[in-house]
Amino acid sequence: MAKDYEDTKAAQGAIDALKLGSVCESMAISGTVIYTSGEGAVIENLTIDEKKLAIRFASYISSEGKTDLTLQKLIDSYNANGDEFRDYNAWYGGEIGKKNADYYTDAVKKALDKFLNVKTLDSASVEQVEEAIGFVEEALEELGDDTVTENNLAAISKWMDGAYNDEPEEEN
Repeated sequence: MAKDYEDTKAAQGAIDALKLGSVCESMAISGTVIYTSGEGAVIENLTIDEKKLAIRFASYISSEGKTDLTLQKLIDSYNANGDEFRDYNAWYGGEIGKKNADYYTDAVKKALDKFLNVKTLDSASVEQVEEAIGFVEEALEELGDDTVTENNLAAISKWMDGAYNDEPEEEN
């Protein structure tokens, strides 16, 4: 019986760690985990990659139509383990959420390069990433799409290259 208890306790610790890993990934958190429990975790040297979080959040609100949600509200909900955070975390951890966030990241990288002459996401500032997100949103609006997916990433890229926003050529 004692062995079963220890095995159950170890399994619960592993489940807690997996849940924490999912949360950390969705919120772009990194650091060294010192302690976990069912109630939370202690993370040393905690950092949030604001650029990645901004992109993931933009992908979420565009795909889910959450126009009333702000990034600050999401962060506040994360701190309180609120409904908005749980919905976002479930979306990101789901089959489509992370994939669409990755496609959205590709579109932001293209916008950074094309419109802001920033060659990598790492070298971009948070403000430049937010500006690039604006270009992605403009492309989505012009193309009549809600969010970046595998199916429309090429069209968004073409739009950014000018295939959709150039004036039509006059025939002679």
